[in-house]
Amino acid sequence: MKKIMEANLPQITTIITTYQRPKMLRRAILSVLNQTHPYLHACVYDNASGDGTKEVVLSLAKQDNRVKYFCHSENIGGLANLEYGMSQVQTPFFSILSDDDFLLPNFYEDAMTNMENYPEAVFCAGSTIVANENAEIIALTLTDWQDGIIYPPEGLLYMWEKGHPTWTTILFRSKVLKMWTPNYDVKAHLDAHFEMQIAKSYPFYIFKKPCGVFVFHPNSYSTNMNLYNDVLCGWRIVMEYFIRDKDLSEETNKRIYHAWETNMKRYLLGYMGERLFKKEPVKAVEAAMLYRQEFGSSSLLSILLFIARLGEYSVFCKWAASTLFEIRKRIKVFHTKKLLHKQYKLSPKYIKKLFYNNNK
Repeated sequence: MKKIMEANLPQITTIITTYQRPKMLRRAILSVLNQTHPYLHACVYDNASGDGTKEVVLSLAKQDNRVKYFCHSENIGGLANLEYGMSQVQTPFFSILSDDDFLLPNFYEDAMTNMENYPEAVFCAGSTIVANENAEIIALTLTDWQDGIIYPPEGLLYMWEKGHPTWTTILFRSKVLKMWTPNYDVKAHLDAHFEMQIAKSYPFYIFKKPCGVFVFHPNSYSTNMNLYNDVLCGWRIVMEYFIRDKDLSEETNKRIYHAWETNMKRYLLGYMGERLFKKEPVKAVEAAMLYRQEFGSSSLLSILLFIARLGEYSVFCKWAASTLFEIRKRIKVFHTKKLLHKQYKLSPKYIKKLFYNNNK
């Protein structure tokens, strides 16, 4: 770490792509500027927002010359904007931060320490707190992982079987940019595809300390994904990319396919439960039909479908299903908060304070 700190030169580029979210963007930029590792550039790529975005960024740039701003003359699309930002990286390390998410203060310092201790690791991933638009904690990523360095092909398999890290809290070595060959057909899973391509060939380091917050809100892409096109088909394309890879063993391919199938079944059943909780039985039935079409039937599917069918006609069944899933959701949130407080000394109050931080 001393070698890095002695240079006093930018070591990290934070790529922040944005479109018409000036208030949330301000929070994202400040979370970068407030890092305990100060040697960085916060590079904002504006997709021709045409609102107050430019003024927000330039105001921060006046106070801190680590903020860099570029605005496209027209909206080139979110993925193309990200690709442009990645092409501009000139530092040894980089990270990708959505304009509606934010980092916890020690992320870069902890990640840089781990990268120095494990020079063979091409990226370092911390866990991510998932919160809603009201700063309420929903979940925590990487709960099934263990701290430490992971080598191929285990890293690739673990991403399928335990869930890939959220790139909000990944610090990459810039050498992996040569592997950035995006397939836009994977849609919402571009991050997972990129991480898995890297994990197939290189080791990476996991540390489960929470390092940032991923925010679900009504206007986020994650909230508005199409169940068939964005989720099922997108993940299928990623899965097929790897099981057709001749460099991977037959056993590895079997494990990838099994993990994809298990994850999709779990996702569709969870989606059904969430729709029932929100008293949307018609959408729950649609998910059940998609599950049956792709994977056949199951006892749990039959039960959920029965409840959903009743919910289409019965107000009481809507209420009962909603209540059951609300209880399940609250239990999960309780355990997440307990883990954050007991193991990492992070309280919901502290996360909420950072969530609403718009002043330096």
